Amino acid sequence: MFCVACKSLLVVFTISLSKQYLYGASRLGVLRPNLKLAANDKNFVMDSVYSHTLGLKNYELTNHLENQIDDDKKLHKLKRGFIKKARKKIQKIVSNSVSENDNSILSLLENTLNTEKENGIILNEVTKGYFRLKRKSKNDCSPIFELLSNNEFSVQEALLEVLGYDKMIPSIEEQKLIIDMYFLFGQGIDLNSFCDPRYGLAAACAGWDKEIVRDFLNHCIATGDAPLKYVSENSLKGKYVKLR
Repeated sequence: MFCVACKSLLVVFTISLSKQYLYGASRLGVLRPNLKLAANDKNFVMDSVYSHTLGLKNYELTNHLENQIDDDKKLHKLKRGFIKKARKKIQKIVSNSVSENDNSILSLLENTLNTEKENGIILNEVTKGYFRLKRKSKNDCSPIFELLSNNEFSVQEALLEVLGYDKMIPSIEEQKLIIDMYFLFGQGIDLNSFCDPRYGLAAACAGWDKEIVRDFLNHCIATGDAPLKYVSENSLKGKYVKLR
């Protein structure tokens, strides 16, 4: 820039933060924010140092197995999966989070449970992931009672699937409550088009108190649904079977 009054050349400069290393016990990563911090221009406005842009962070955090994790990007991908109704992508992210015991997606799953009303397949995957991440131990059934007010069929069916696939054994009192709550669940559905939604519960009963589950399992056998009858007959004998 040329100054007419002083007949000299003025050099305009800007100071920017091009990258910022993040350290903890080891290097966590590097951000490249390119923030403008100062300049000899009276009209200069410093960029905001505080910002949060979902999916654009470059952390190099690792878990106890030294596997790199990036919760921010995971949330971003999961949200895009919900928007695009991409079941396989959602299933993969949720499954990985459960295996890593990563609760960073829990709030997003909970929000989806409260808002998704149309896609039962996605609701099923979200519910199973939410249940497994929310419980405090393998046999903690509190998420079932928490979601009891959710009237979506796919949500309730998914809760029972987790009971069966994970071979969960709740307390005696919880066993009684669950059997009472779901004894007639799904009554009246077209078994030519759908499987009985109590399949998972019947499978879980193999490890439950026989006196509590006997009437329920005999009732399931009498429904005529072949998969439900198969698991119920084995559960009466106290035998777990390979589920579909």
